[in-house]
Amino acid sequence: MERARLRKDVKKVQAKMAEMSTIDELTKLYNRRYFMEALGAEFERASRYGAEMALIMLDLDYFKKINDTYGHPAGDVVLSDIGKLLKKHVRRNDLACRYGGEEFVVILPNANKDGIYSAYERFREMVSKQPFEHGYKQFHMTVSIGIAFSNDSESADGLLIHADEALYQAKESGRNRIVTYNAKEKSAE
Repeated sequence: MERARLRKDVKKVQAKMAEMSTIDELTKLYNRRYFMEALGAEFERASRYGAEMALIMLDLDYFKKINDTYGHPAGDVVLSDIGKLLKKHVRRNDLACRYGGEEFVVILPNANKDGIYSAYERFREMVSKQPFEHGYKQFHMTVSIGIAFSNDSESADGLLIHADEALYQAKESGRNRIVTYNAKEKSAE
């Protein structure tokens, strides 16, 4: 009986270690390591079957100001709450991940360009209206979002670069907005 109990304990520890290697502790979303593997696999699947997929990259606007003004525990509350909002917002087959710092990514298989934009416009509005609280302090956040589609990319890495470029453009053009990567505009430059 002691051996059976030990084996059960070892399995629990192994399961916990596996979870810790793929889940971001603060947001409870998948972490960057898991995202990178999933992005490659999903891009291959979309290419093989001629399907289109989307990659959303989002960044919290002026997040450093929250940490500087209210402290890092307040920033942790924001990250955790954004993780919960994102988890509720994504479709069942989508994969939401914390990319790093205050950046998040979502892999959307079988994407519809018009539907994705409007869905993430709703998410952007939801975040801007959401009151965040830490202690007795209440504040608001906004988010900038970049969207890229697999049909505009030759590889998973290219898709990630395009989503990042769209996010950068959203931030440069005033923040709290969505920009969709446009390959035609890029090839004309």
